[in-house]
Amino acid sequence: MKILITPFIKYPQNTTSYFLTVNLAYLFVTQGHTVAISADKENHFHHISLYPAAKIKSPFSLSKKPQRNYEEWMYVNGAATQKYLEEDYACLDTCIQTFKPDLIITMDRLASIMLARKYKIRIWTIVHSDMYKASLFDTNCMNEVNTVLKNHSLEQEYNLKELLAKCNRRIGFGPIEVQPFHPKDDVTRIGVTSIYPPHTIRTNRVCIFFQKISINKKALRKMIIEAFHGAPYSVYACFDGSRAETIDNIHFLQSTKAELLPGSIACIHDGNDYFTNQCLARGIQQLIITNHDYIRNSNALSAERNKFGLALYEDELTMQTLYEQYRLLLSDDKYYYYTQAYKKITLASGDLSMLLNYLSSSD
Repeated sequence: MKILITPFIKYPQNTTSYFLTVNLAYLFVTQGHTVAISADKENHFHHISLYPAAKIKSPFSLSKKPQRNYEEWMYVNGAATQKYLEEDYACLDTCIQTFKPDLIITMDRLASIMLARKYKIRIWTIVHSDMYKASLFDTNCMNEVNTVLKNHSLEQEYNLKELLAKCNRRIGFGPIEVQPFHPKDDVTRIGVTSIYPPHTIRTNRVCIFFQKISINKKALRKMIIEAFHGAPYSVYACFDGSRAETIDNIHFLQSTKAELLPGSIACIHDGNDYFTNQCLARGIQQLIITNHDYIRNSNALSAERNKFGLALYEDELTMQTLYEQYRLLLSDDKYYYYTQAYKKITLASGDLSMLLNYLSSSD
C-alpha cells in the first residue's frame, strides 16, 4: 500500500506531529508499505520520499491572545490562513498526482482533507479531545478556511470539527480519562503514540524538553542550572535556542532526543502531546510547564486532575518554583502510584501497530 503522511510541523524536529510521523513511517515501512511524507526538508526524514510543504507564516491577528480552542490555534499558527492553505493545496496536489497514494494520514493539514475528497482517497486524521470542546472563537479563524473551501467547490463549515468529520477515520491517543472523546465523535482510540518497546530499566535521568516557551533562553538556561546543578542524577535539557553543552550533571542539547525519555525518572515539558502520552505509557512522572493555550493547558490540567503529574504556568516559573514542584513530584508517592496505574490503562489500549489492523478495512 502507498501511504502519504502530511503533518503540520511548525518547529522542525520538535513537535508532536514530527515525532508521530517518525513513528508512523517506521511502522509502515517495516511492514513493507511504501511511504511518502509532505514536510519541510529541515525535519530530516531519512530513507523516505519527501515532498514539499507550504512555508508557514503566522498571522498577526489574535497572536497576543491565548489560543483556547482548535480553530484559534490553527489560525494563529498559520495553518488556517487563505494564503497558506492555497499554497499547501498546490504542493499537496502535485504530491498526490506524483505519488498516487492509497491512503493519506494527516495532522492539522486541512488541504489534505480537501484533496482527499477531490480525488476520493481514503484519509485518516489525528485528533485530540480538546478539538471537540464547544467554545466560541473569532470568526476570522474560519473565514479564510471557508474561502478556500469555496474556491475548490466544497461546502462551507461552521467549525473545523465538521471538516474533520469528512475524514474516513479519526485517531486519538491515550486513555479515556486523559482524552474523553464522546461516542458520537467516532474516534478510534489507541493507547500509545509509538510502537511500545520491551521493558526499559528505570535510570537516574531527568528530561527537560520545551518545544516553545516564552521565557528568554539565557534566563531559562540559568534557571535550569541553578535548580539542578550538582544533583545526584543526570539532567538532559533542550529548548528553543539551546546549544550542545555539558556542565557537570546537566547536558544541554541542540535538538530534542526523544530516545532519552524511556527509563527516565521524570520529564519536565511544555504540554507537548507526544511527550504527555509517552510519559503515561512508560510510567514517568511529569511536570508540565503550561500557558492558557489549547492542548498545552488541557494536558496540564489533566495531569493534575488525574494525579499523574503536576502543572506550573509559565508566568509562575522561577528557579524556586521549578525545583519545588519537581521535588514534590518525586517525593510524594501518590504521583508514582497514579503514574503506574495510568501506564497499565494506557497500554491496555494498544500501541501504534494497532493501525495495521485498519489498513485493509473500507472505513
